Amino acid sequence: MKTWIFSLMNRTSKKSKVFEVFIIVLIIGSIIEIILESFQDFEHRHHFAFTFFEFFTVFVFTTEYIVRIWTADLKYPNLSPFKAKIKFITSPIGLIDLLAILPFFLPFIFKFDL
Repeated sequence: MKTWIFSLMNRTSKKSKVFEVFIIVLIIGSIIEIILESFQDFEHRHHFAFTFFEFFTVFVFTTEYIVRIWTADLKYPNLSPFKAKIKFITSPIGLIDLLAILPFFLPFIFKFDL
């Protein structure tokens, strides 16, 4: 199962293209959501939809990040599983993924609003 998930997320099959397009659509949708939320009246009228979409995208992006860490040993087979995970986490794409989801979770840890 781990190998199948890895291949799905790493452009090794036709299904991986579908996954890639899905992630790109979510990224674009998130950008559009942020822009639309800046219009107070529009945000007030569609608050539930914006909140639902934000929770959905954060769930998907967080799951993707965790799964990429889990499958890092397949991406870096010459490293130990622990070193492979650290390599992914500290890679540019790993850091970008972390920075994308971190603002959602920080208010649960620290008392401030982003």
